[in-house]
Amino acid sequence: MNLKLTKIISFSLIILLPLTFFLSTTFAQSPQKISYQAVVRNSSNQLVTSHAVGIKISILQGSETGTAVYVETQAPITNANGLVTIEIGSGTIVTGTFAIINWAAGTYFIKTETDPSGGTSYTITGTSQLLSVPYALYANTAGNAFSGNYADLTNKPIIADSISNFAVLLTGNQTVTGNKTFTGTISASNQTITNVSDPVTKQDAATKAYVDALKQQIKILEDNLIAAGTYKLPDIDGNQYNVVKINNQVWMKENLKVTHYCNGDSIPNVSDSLVWNILTTGASCDYRNTLANSTIYGKLYNFYTIVDSRKLCPTGWHVPTDAEWTLLTTYLGGESIAGGKLKETGFTHWIAPNTGATNITGYTALPGGFRSSSTTFLGIGEYGAWWSSTAISTSSVWFRGMGNTGSNVGSSIGIKQNGYSVRCLRD
Repeated sequence: MNLKLTKIISFSLIILLPLTFFLSTTFAQSPQKISYQAVVRNSSNQLVTSHAVGIKISILQGSETGTAVYVETQAPITNANGLVTIEIGSGTIVTGTFAIINWAAGTYFIKTETDPSGGTSYTITGTSQLLSVPYALYANTAGNAFSGNYADLTNKPIIADSISNFAVLLTGNQTVTGNKTFTGTISASNQTITNVSDPVTKQDAATKAYVDALKQQIKILEDNLIAAGTYKLPDIDGNQYNVVKINNQVWMKENLKVTHYCNGDSIPNVSDSLVWNILTTGASCDYRNTLANSTIYGKLYNFYTIVDSRKLCPTGWHVPTDAEWTLLTTYLGGESIAGGKLKETGFTHWIAPNTGATNITGYTALPGGFRSSSTTFLGIGEYGAWWSSTAISTSSVWFRGMGNTGSNVGSSIGIKQNGYSVRCLRD
């Protein structure tokens, strides 16, 4: 980096002293000097050539009459043109230290006093403001004050060099990413975290086996409530769903109506037909864009909500796979008759004839209709369609359907942009 500052200063009517300051430096290390040039004339306005002259240089802070933070003297020899060249910072120091001038502390002025005869009887005086701060010197003293030694930092983070002082890093709110393995006992904020198989205190870290055992106990309690008909499954919106156990599977007995993923992100409600048809991300809608239909029959979702990593079903539940649907229909005697055992009876929601409906399972399938990839709403009261999570290709997926004129459960292929109902299955 080369920075150059040129000033011309007249010290008297007959003494003209052009000054040039320039600084050559690199980012890594800056020389603690400023180059200075002047043309020296005597009282008769004649060039003082090839002759030693005396020069006193002062760095003044704040004004032309400010405090001298640095003073030095030099005795250079002019050349054949009366030009003298010196490096401020390399002379005989009178006051101060050039290397530690704080160039960021305000404005600075350079005052020069010259004796053309080479002595210290200075008869020529001039003062000039440094209009441009010598950048490399500023960077060295202010902009890059770090010594390079970590121990010299203030408010520095503490690095754990062993488990014994790892506790310092655990105070306050901490985020640890990646897979970490801890053994033994870790101390944090005067508390002890111990990895144990049977936790006793609130600081104990439980093993996976212990957590799995707790989950199994919770499942048993849930099963007891399900058998008693009193269990309600909550979703993230606060909706509560009745559930039913069929063979070894536990199903929601209502269609899902949630409007948020499990992480709290909203599921876009898309009413515009043209927008819906081209979606490649998760979305939901109300049948015929009427909220009252979702209150009874649940929301219609496209397939992209089913596979979204933020999860559609409540924690511990999932959208059933094609194989899990097959387990259900097989247990009920096969697809040709399973629909009757799953459909709600009567004509409150199903349009007559609601063939074969007995609902002996308690599943209570409702005819919520669907939204086709051509953006048409079809089938409410006559037909119900439910997603599986099993894709066949980049565009098609297995789903199950039941109608008002048959007892079967149809295993069919749907387009990912279609809107179907969802029944969640317990993990």
